Amino acid sequence: MGRIVGSSILAAGSMEACVDDGDKLRCAQRFVTTLTVENAQNRTESITAYRLRDFSQADGTRVELEDSLSVTLAKSSIVLRYPLQYERTYNADPRELILVRDGQGRDYNWLTNPCKDGTAADAACGSYVDPSTGKAVPYSQGFCCRCDFGDYLSGGPVGLSRANLQCSLLSTELAQSAHCLRWGPLWYRAFSLGPPVVHFVIEAEIKFCPGRSECRTRTYYLSPSSNGLCVVLPGLASDEDHPCDVQLSLEGDLASYEGAKSFASSLLMRPHSCDDFAACGAQVTESPSRWLMVPRSYTTQGSHCDRIGVSHEAFAGQPQRCGMDINSCLKQQLSDLYAADVEAEAAGRKPSYFVSSHGYGGRFAVDDSDPSKTMALFETARLQRSLVAVQVSADRLRYTVLVAQAVIVSAAVAPFEAKSGAGVLRVRIQSVGRVQAQFSLSVPDVPRQEFVRPANQESLTPAQLAEDVPRSLMAKDPNLRSNIVCYSFADNAFKHIPGGGGDDSVVFHFVMEGCLLHKDGDEAASQLAAEKSVREDLRARRRALEARAQEAGKTVAEVEEEEGDAGGRNQFNFSERAAQTYAPLMRDRGISTAPPETLEFGATASRWEAYDCYRAEFERLKSEEESGGLARPVLRPEERGGEATVHSAACGWSLKLLERMVVQNAQDELFSDFRFWEDESDMYKPGGMGTLLPLWRFSDARAKRKMVTAVDTNPRYPDLVAVSYGSYDFMRQGTGVVAVYSLKNPAFPEFVYTMDSGAMCLAFSPAQPSLLAVGCYDGTVRVYDVRKGEDRPLYASDIRSGKHTDPVWGVRWQSDPMAKDATFVSISTDGRVASWVLSKNELQMETLVSLKLVQSAAGGGDGAAGSSPAGAGAASAAGAGGAGGAAAGGAAGAGMVVADDEGTLTGLAGGCCFDFNPFAPHLFLVGTEEGRLHKCSKAYTGQYLETYEGHSMAVYAIKWSPFHERVFLTCSADWTVKLWDHMTPRAVAVFDLETAVGDVAWAPYSSTVFAAVAANGKAYVFDLDVDKHDERCVQKIVKKAKLTHAAFSATDPILLVGDSSGHVNSLKLSPNLRRITDIPVPEVKKGEAAPQPPSRLEVEVGKLNAVMLAMDVRAAVPIDSVTGKTVAPAKAGAGAGAGAAAAVA
Repeated sequence: MGRIVGSSILAAGSMEACVDDGDKLRCAQRFVTTLTVENAQNRTESITAYRLRDFSQADGTRVELEDSLSVTLAKSSIVLRYPLQYERTYNADPRELILVRDGQGRDYNWLTNPCKDGTAADAACGSYVDPSTGKAVPYSQGFCCRCDFGDYLSGGPVGLSRANLQCSLLSTELAQSAHCLRWGPLWYRAFSLGPPVVHFVIEAEIKFCPGRSECRTRTYYLSPSSNGLCVVLPGLASDEDHPCDVQLSLEGDLASYEGAKSFASSLLMRPHSCDDFAACGAQVTESPSRWLMVPRSYTTQGSHCDRIGVSHEAFAGQPQRCGMDINSCLKQQLSDLYAADVEAEAAGRKPSYFVSSHGYGGRFAVDDSDPSKTMALFETARLQRSLVAVQVSADRLRYTVLVAQAVIVSAAVAPFEAKSGAGVLRVRIQSVGRVQAQFSLSVPDVPRQEFVRPANQESLTPAQLAEDVPRSLMAKDPNLRSNIVCYSFADNAFKHIPGGGGDDSVVFHFVMEGCLLHKDGDEAASQLAAEKSVREDLRARRRALEARAQEAGKTVAEVEEEEGDAGGRNQFNFSERAAQTYAPLMRDRGISTAPPETLEFGATASRWEAYDCYRAEFERLKSEEESGGLARPVLRPEERGGEATVHSAACGWSLKLLERMVVQNAQDELFSDFRFWEDESDMYKPGGMGTLLPLWRFSDARAKRKMVTAVDTNPRYPDLVAVSYGSYDFMRQGTGVVAVYSLKNPAFPEFVYTMDSGAMCLAFSPAQPSLLAVGCYDGTVRVYDVRKGEDRPLYASDIRSGKHTDPVWGVRWQSDPMAKDATFVSISTDGRVASWVLSKNELQMETLVSLKLVQSAAGGGDGAAGSSPAGAGAASAAGAGGAGGAAAGGAAGAGMVVADDEGTLTGLAGGCCFDFNPFAPHLFLVGTEEGRLHKCSKAYTGQYLETYEGHSMAVYAIKWSPFHERVFLTCSADWTVKLWDHMTPRAVAVFDLETAVGDVAWAPYSSTVFAAVAANGKAYVFDLDVDKHDERCVQKIVKKAKLTHAAFSATDPILLVGDSSGHVNSLKLSPNLRRITDIPVPEVKKGEAAPQPPSRLEVEVGKLNAVMLAMDVRAAVPIDSVTGKTVAPAKAGAGAGAGAAAAVA
């Protein structure tokens, strides 16, 4: 028995006359009761709804049943029944069959055994016969791929990657192939789902006990589809006049708070048959919860590729069919959806297509007992009340009509002595019935109160207790004295005072005389008259004093002092009152300052001294004229000093400090949030979620209507932020601006540099932080010195010194201890990675790497990198000779084919971004417009060390981890951010942000935290140590613009993001987004020296290694169990090394 579910009576029971309304219940009188019942979570739970005992009639009288009748109700859980309508049958896994030989084992060729397709009777693929019609299905003959005249001239497999044909005039092998569409063994039936119908079952148990005889029980069932039940009471027989005694009917349901789902836009895919039971038999017989619920948009009637239900016509008519990969046009099939859900279940994620993910959390089943009405059953746990009406015929029941009823009007008990048993209860009863009657009243036994005898109470015998003790009451007070006498002068004798002396026995504990008088009383009148008299006396005395003072020529006070206070205070009724308050302590505080320094100077000037000074000045000016110099004008001291002070560097620095102080005072709230604000709600958020607090927004009027194209922080002064402004729109190009801001003064930039072309990228030099390299849209690069503050570059490239022919998309400084001059590297979509040397007079350009076009090799499937050993590719290329051969060999080793320089005019790939490995400065990665990633080395500039199939669209950013030597991040316009290990060919993790991703940035304080900005105006912050799949923070930063770039502050918890409207927003990370792992304290063993604790770098590397291992990429980041450090795989390392060595040879 489960929990008891509550039930309630919607209407009280009543007795009323039967009405002939077509029901089977035929009677003269009936009892009516309406009940409500909630559905239980399962069928084992039950409730006792109601016991029918008494009812009220229309005239107010009560009816009591002598026969016991009870109804017990149990309601099942709610089931939503969806009608299913069969639509068509789909194959789960259509496959492509490739034939290069006929049935006799002969190769297809253009000369002796050509491949035939189309409507030919002897087509290579044959024809598929429809079993229902017996006719051949059109286009079921497949198609043939052949080498054309251009392919024979080139002698290679150009454009024929489907079967890797060898187009050679000297050979007839693998020159033609046939491609046929074949069906897999598993078939699904597709059903559409109609509007749902609510279904449940109410189990009604009726228990009847006639008189004192044995009780009998019967069980009945109600459902929404039934019209009610009319049953005979247990133990009674039905006859023509009484076909039934109890009628149960379902009146309706109260509205539920949860609505039913609609599956009008989906199809239910049910496994129907399997031609190979060993391959798919288990899938046909498994639970219905693993059937598939697929959107209708995933299916087709046969005319579209890569949809469920693809036909022979779509497969044969796909464009460029011979240049496509194998199984093109056959993706997104039912078998693929099923495998994706199985993989999601294994990874602990929610499946997307299983029926169990689309229901209501309960069981799913199919009712096909009636072939014409197949129903899909979804069990739900929602609560829904039902109204059940119970009508009982009163003709065959015994009951008593209470026609003489009474009510108790009042009841009272008079006080009586305890334990005496003499109490009297007086009750007033009023008859409310229709006849005169006598009523009896019964009082239940009242528990007697027991008294506990104290220990010091005397024990008496029963006889003593029964004995009457008389007590007399007297009017004389025994405490009143009666021997009081007083002397009577009239009688000259002492006489007795009767009554005890009056009020001697009365004691007054408190007496207070009032001071209020009624104004109309005699006492008030006398009091007012007395006060008036006193006032008149005072006035007369005052006038007399004034007259005497005037005669004596003195003041009134002096006359009063001489005469004394004759009529002053009453010496016998005087009270002097005083109050003293706390006197505050006075403190003297003084400040003494040092007197300013003074200099006393005095001199006497005679006429001869003035003459000598003018003479000396004249001689000096004359000598300068003779030597060819220009004579400077002689200025007055006040003029000379004023000009130097205003335009001096010291004055400019002081004004800059004053400006910062004014801005910080005006933005005091923002600076206070920057220093002290911490989001207290982080400790209550589930899963370590965090927030970003907007602080300052950097902008400048000169950068209006421009986009933020790059953001970089200064390595030595972390408060300095350099921002470049340009445009990513090819049709809307203009001038460029570079602004250098400071967190100490967010209102105005510290330095601003303008240029004729848009600034697309920039970078501070780590070795010389004052140098700032800028790449422009016109292909030039510039170097500025921010210490000078001049709007003129130190170095600028041009056509003479060398420049790119396309926009420069990235610049990076290189620190080479062997080089004398500073060096930086740039990348452009002209296909070159260039190195720039800052010589004494000009920039010197040198092409570091030419980015050769790479395409997927034939027969390589999806073109995964690393499908063939890198060493073999490089060795085969070395035999071809030259750098071009080396490049082709390196790419072939990665599973790619490099475009031939002689066969193509534009054989260079467009470079979009690059980054150098911070632990191995000679290694760097390049991202291209085609979405591929190339690993290059400054030591082997003629080849790619490895090529990765990174993205399906242009790569926007590549960032090496500042903590780990093998891990890097990439983002692309294909909506994804990917985590890589450069020793493995595939991405370790993929994060889909559902929009184009503009930039990614590693956090400087944790190896597992990074941020990404997207075109939807949102910033994403991930912490792989907390959650390896989802972001820890998603926040909308701008409304109508796109976020383009992001950068972390090296010392402060600040994230800087730039947008397409020319603003740079600074955001403070909440505590959950900037957690720093504590350095573990090593355990000290007895008798051994204390081990050295790990460094911060070792802790962060270990944390990232743990994350990579948890993602099940043990081959990507192997860890030595003894040292705990990463170990490069022997196979990958040997292959790359061998390939590089062969290319150099």
